[in-house]
Amino acid sequence: MASITTETRILIVDDALTARIALRNQIEKAGFKSVVDAASVAAAWAILEKPDSQIGLILSDHNMPEETGLSFLIRVRADPRFKGLPFVMITAEGESSSMVAAIKAGVSQYLVKPVQTELLLKKISSLT
Repeated sequence: MASITTETRILIVDDALTARIALRNQIEKAGFKSVVDAASVAAAWAILEKPDSQIGLILSDHNMPEETGLSFLIRVRADPRFKGLPFVMITAEGESSSMVAAIKAGVSQYLVKPVQTELLLKKISSLT
């Protein structure tokens, strides 16, 4: 796995526009230069599958209406092209059963909303 740097292209997946904007602002203020976002798992998957997407990190919400972040994680881990792609689950879901399911599915890190910038950056840096 390549190390995460400020040049790493980050994909933010969240159905809530305000959450995507807030997370993007946190990431960009920390110096990351390439951030794309998607409002659904379907849109995120379309971005990932583009030959030139060069996504190096996924930050995904857990609770989304059409497909959950957990099912997205399972899909990502099942695809040999993305199996080792760092995946951070960000959720309002604080229940341990959700965290255990994400860990079993191969999540890289897990954060509970509201996301503090310092903790987010610490989790990202632990992926390097």
